[in-house]
Amino acid sequence: MARDEVHPFRFPADIRNLYAVEIGEPFPKCLRVTVAEGVPGAEEPLEIPLGDKTLDLGTAQPIEAGPSSRVYRFEWDHYVAYAVRNESYAAAEMGEDERDLFRIEPNSPFADYVRATTVASDKDPGPLTHWALDTLNHKIAVVSDTPPEITQLDPNERVELLVQSGWIELGGEDDEDEF
Repeated sequence: MARDEVHPFRFPADIRNLYAVEIGEPFPKCLRVTVAEGVPGAEEPLEIPLGDKTLDLGTAQPIEAGPSSRVYRFEWDHYVAYAVRNESYAAAEMGEDERDLFRIEPNSPFADYVRATTVASDKDPGPLTHWALDTLNHKIAVVSDTPPEITQLDPNERVELLVQSGWIELGGEDDEDEF
């Protein structure tokens, strides 16, 4: 894929928040990143203790990954390099459009770094593309010569993954009936 092409995948317009719930290599040289939609949780009182007093800030809704979250899996069968940065410390790259949660970065310092520190080139293994995936806690960068395969997990798969990864807890047998 040429660097100036736009990848056809777009998250639905109503998805504004994502959490990375799985990042790893299920087999050698394969990268899997799974993200879950962050949805507003129940309203909670927001109070800050100040000595013997409490500052009442009203209510707030935490953004959470839960049983109703849509979950997407990105899988690169082959990659040259990837980096995961803590979102709190990540600097935006020049020209980066953070409104698009998954995008191609055509002119990025990360891609330049990968070209300078590896033997990979546009000839071998092929044209390199920097894929950027932004979540609430992580900024994920992948340089690969192939696009990822992207799948949306079905309700049973997503609940199982979110339970296994500790994002949600099921209180009892009846909870599974909701999905």
